[in-house]
Amino acid sequence: MQAKSNYLSKILFCIILIFPFFVPTYLEYKISWFPNIANIMLILDYFIIIILYLKNRKIYNPKFFISYLIFFILLGIITVINNGDISTYILNASKYIMMFLMYNYCIIKYQKIFLKSNIIYFTILLIINLITIVLYPKGLYINAVNAWANWFLGYKNAFILFIIPNIAMSHYLDIINNKKISYTTIFIIIISLITALLIDSSTGLVGIIILLLGILLEKKLTKIKLFNFKTIIFIYLAFFFLIIVFRMQNIFAIIIENVLNRDLNFTNRIYIWDTALKYIKDSIYFGYGFESSAIRIIKFNYMQAVTCHNQLLDLLYQCGFVGVSIISCTLVELNKGIKRITNLKLKTLSLVVLLTYFIMMLSEYYSFNNYIFIFTIILNLSIFNEKVGDKNEKL
Repeated sequence: MQAKSNYLSKILFCIILIFPFFVPTYLEYKISWFPNIANIMLILDYFIIIILYLKNRKIYNPKFFISYLIFFILLGIITVINNGDISTYILNASKYIMMFLMYNYCIIKYQKIFLKSNIIYFTILLIINLITIVLYPKGLYINAVNAWANWFLGYKNAFILFIIPNIAMSHYLDIINNKKISYTTIFIIIISLITALLIDSSTGLVGIIILLLGILLEKKLTKIKLFNFKTIIFIYLAFFFLIIVFRMQNIFAIIIENVLNRDLNFTNRIYIWDTALKYIKDSIYFGYGFESSAIRIIKFNYMQAVTCHNQLLDLLYQCGFVGVSIISCTLVELNKGIKRITNLKLKTLSLVVLLTYFIMMLSEYYSFNNYIFIFTIILNLSIFNEKVGDKNEKL
């Protein structure tokens, strides 16, 4: 009984740690006092994380952390020089650095308990979000740019931030527990597909399908030697130059128009990409730093241009080739982390997750920072090399 109580206490502790980093947008946007509560909890999280590291006297994956820290230092310097949005930069930089440190510590110290805590919390959010979509199919509220497609987790394109990692974490736990696929994972996949279909999210649906195919074909993928991190980067860069730079999307017209039911203009994203490329050419090495959404909209002369709608373009716009080079160092360390995973299924699923992320970020701004938590989990999956098959703590 005491062991069970201790186990539940750890689950609750992990969920409390996770919560301030993933506060539902509806609560922040519609409940005036809630952001203050969330900020207090976030600051408390920072103190807890710092104390845990002081007690531990060790930072796991130091090369990744140093590269990530240098990236934010550079971005801060560029933001100050260009008179950018310094306050928002500080809030974001501190949040993502601390998110990395928390996940980097907890996945090693709490292992399956931490994975399970994330799955429980994310699944609750997705269920509540789906209920709001069903009850309010046209949208729950209007956001700052007068868009209706907002529900419990915010604007429709933001849902995938919860969906892809949750499916991945649930199936990681399946593999660790020597299961093919659990009812929990199936349930998460079903509510995720329903969500993507109801809100007509093409990018979200593509992401879910890629991940689902990866899960279904994981045995075959483990035998393909060319399916590795370098190949994924090559695929992304090939699509980036074909579509974003050289505009050869006509090659994929059948998929874009007939399957995804979208136009070859990618819903005016081409205009945003062109404008971003012009600005990038004018400050190719260091970019413009962190800018507020209002400044971006004015500079691009387009209401939807709060981001470049492509992760690589956004990084180049913010911190130029120097910043992208630093982020590339973190990707090198991530690749090393994947290579340390001896369980082929865990390794393959991690590669599928990364492929999913890179494909999605071709037409959306699914920030590297927003996904830092799942990258950190992947970075540390080698801790389960000797633990796969453990019958304790099964989901």
